[in-house]
Amino acid sequence: MRVWNLNTGEQVGEFPTRDLDSVSEVVTTVVDGSHKVVTGSGDGSVRTWDLATRQPSGTFKVHRNSYDDITSMAAAEVDGQSYVLISTIEDEGAPGLWDLRTGRRTGGLYATGWPGSTSRVLTVNTSVIDNRPIAITSCEDGTVQVWDLTTMCPVSRLVTAPVGRVLAAGTVVLDGRPLVVTGGKDTTVRLWDLATGEQVGEPLTGHTADVNAVATTTMNGRPCAVTGSQDRTVRVWDLTNGAQAEPELPFPFGVYTVAVTSDGRLMVGFGKEVAVLAPRRPNAQR
Repeated sequence: MRVWNLNTGEQVGEFPTRDLDSVSEVVTTVVDGSHKVVTGSGDGSVRTWDLATRQPSGTFKVHRNSYDDITSMAAAEVDGQSYVLISTIEDEGAPGLWDLRTGRRTGGLYATGWPGSTSRVLTVNTSVIDNRPIAITSCEDGTVQVWDLTTMCPVSRLVTAPVGRVLAAGTVVLDGRPLVVTGGKDTTVRLWDLATGEQVGEPLTGHTADVNAVATTTMNGRPCAVTGSQDRTVRVWDLTNGAQAEPELPFPFGVYTVAVTSDGRLMVGFGKEVAVLAPRRPNAQR
């Protein structure tokens, strides 16, 4: 793992991970006021690292007696405490919530007895809606479910049966209405009402291959979604009208992840590279 200065594009350090099993998941969070990096490895180990010193500050195993791949991971703050939500192959559709200070599991999403999916979880995302922490899980069978992390109870299940497998999800508030934005194997981007699970409006079309990544942001005061696809493009959508906000951005390889920084820069992971793009000036030529 390496640390990069986004202003200069230069590497400013790295973590001593060479002797560890493959690092499959990386998230950042704050634990007791200290900035941390949390990693998940192929052997089921989770480690926290101090971002300033690049040194390890804790480790735990998600399953003590097995070699268990971590498939997805997301950080969350619940009642003022720092947690990480972890899905593994052995969990069989039951992501666990782990306390980063103690390294102990404090609950699981499907432990409530709600008839959720038991197929493997592909992605786990966390967000905050109406001041409550939520989780969004997407599974191999195409189901997408929303959970309240304070109560560990379900909020809704998205009615995704006609859509197929969902590969990425994010949240946004549009006209005071909390929505989930998804991208999937059917090449579309869709909006869903978080409370009812029903689709909102028509699908956003333009990608020609799997939509692997979704990030939400605000551009020029308007809520937008940024999506990355196997078709080697990144597209920005104006969610108020469902149209592309600007021309698509081409890349030489498929796009697997996108993120928007606090100052509006766009980070794109494509192939084995990462690009950092500055916000386009209004009325600028392509």
